[in-house]
Amino acid sequence: KLAWRRIRSRTKQAVKSLFSGKALPPQHAPSPEVILQAFADFRDRITVQHIDIGRRALIRAVKRLKFDVVLPAVHSLGTDFPRPWVGYAYDFQHKYLPQHFTPDDCRSRDEHFAEMLTQAKSVIVNSRAAAADIAKFVSQATARVFALPFAPAPGGDWLEDCPAVLSRYDITPPFFIISNQFWIHKDHTTAFAAFHILAENDREIALVCTGSTVDSRSPEYFPGLIAQLERWGLKQRVHILGLIPKRDQIELLKHACAVIQPTLFEGG
Repeated sequence: KLAWRRIRSRTKQAVKSLFSGKALPPQHAPSPEVILQAFADFRDRITVQHIDIGRRALIRAVKRLKFDVVLPAVHSLGTDFPRPWVGYAYDFQHKYLPQHFTPDDCRSRDEHFAEMLTQAKSVIVNSRAAAADIAKFVSQATARVFALPFAPAPGGDWLEDCPAVLSRYDITPPFFIISNQFWIHKDHTTAFAAFHILAENDREIALVCTGSTVDSRSPEYFPGLIAQLERWGLKQRVHILGLIPKRDQIELLKHACAVIQPTLFEGG
């Protein structure tokens, strides 16, 4: 069902692109191979099961595989789900930056969080700030909320030098790095403006960016950034790599002067 849904969606986009004359939007989600590779280091402790999309398919899998609990559920599984489940609430960015969302998107997010926080018994969030926002914006919430901030868990091989990675991407120090998706609230605009000032006084320094270049809320955002770099004559000094393997990203981080995080809002 999931494969068919993806084919149908892509076909619709292709037909719309053909008649409108606009280019087909790029795919920006990690491939199944990339996702599986992320679990490769834990293959002795994690079993990957391929489950079809939809609540009924999940219920069948839960019973067949004898799951004790399902987590994290990014959508409510309902109060009648046959196994205990833990929800996940990402963030309330639409309350702080409503200009980045349509009114329908804001309403949809409000309804989503209200459903999740009244139907789940327990919900996890990435930060204490997100937990505080639940108390602030979802007064009817009945779920217990657990803040589980991200914790560093470096792989042993991350400490080994892999200089070939820099050569593969044609990058030489010194450089700064930004590892953010090119979403409008990540504010590459400010970082690029700062780099423009720095680059005038330092002819050697470069800037490396990793992460998806697609923002469905603002499709013109990334092309606008590229146009600005071209006007400043900095396109060759700002290396935009897109989504890359985690191990490659780690190697780039190790050789950077510093990590830059110019974000306007972080759920985590």
